[in-house]
Amino acid sequence: MNSSQYIVRFLCSFFEIFRAYIVEIKVYTNRADGKIIFDDGEKQKFVWHFSDSNYIMKSILLLDILLQKRWIHNDQIITSKQELINFLKLEYWEESEIIKVIDYTCNIQIFMIDEGEETDSFFIHF
Repeated sequence: MNSSQYIVRFLCSFFEIFRAYIVEIKVYTNRADGKIIFDDGEKQKFVWHFSDSNYIMKSILLLDILLQKRWIHNDQIITSKQELINFLKLEYWEESEIIKVIDYTCNIQIFMIDEGEETDSFFIHF
């Protein structure tokens, strides 16, 4: 996969948390923008300004684990941070990377675009 494919794959996992799916996307050097559709048919434009994609692959894995284990509801991780860390250690994640990946993922903000302006944002947290 090239870097833009990783960005798209990450956004697919990220928006799945909100029961939304990408219907349009363009990836540029340091941003991705597009449109998602929610289960109820509502559409929302978005933009993600990113500068560091070093943890994108691990972040995809983290999001997929949170979804698979049902440890996330809406935008909130509903397991404890320590339980998540312990689980990732059992999955052979490097201990030095675990906190960095969790922090990276929890610091991502993807802005909603309404009438051409960045308004609210999508994010996840404990």
